[in-house]
Amino acid sequence: MRRAVEKETTHEVVGASGAASSHRALFFNLISPHTIRRLAKRKTDGGIKYGTVQWRQGINDAEYVADRFNHLFAHMLNFMESGNTEDDNIAAMLWALDALSEVERLCPQALAHVVGISDLFGASASRFHKAEQLRRGKK
Repeated sequence: MRRAVEKETTHEVVGASGAASSHRALFFNLISPHTIRRLAKRKTDGGIKYGTVQWRQGINDAEYVADRFNHLFAHMLNFMESGNTEDDNIAAMLWALDALSEVERLCPQALAHVVGISDLFGASASRFHKAEQLRRGKK
């Protein structure tokens, strides 16, 4: 989300000192650095294993986006069952949320497609099924 450009006439008093600012900034200071570290660790490990931007190749691929969406829920369920004993499931959820946030920003139609599948029924489900089978090379 882009911030509106401030004009020289924009003026807001921030804090008790009476000092003025062009705007009240977002509260980045409320984000735990430990959360950022966990996300950065997950991204670092993935970047070393798979490449730093390879996951972005799938941002406009609804099937890949669905897999990211499903990974989020898989890690949530894994966390509920066993915490972080076998994997840092919380960091994995942060990674998935970050990825989905980028999909929403860069290719919202892919995310809408993935989420919209759950609303299909009847004739629209049949059309979707036929198109999916053709895409997968099945008849």
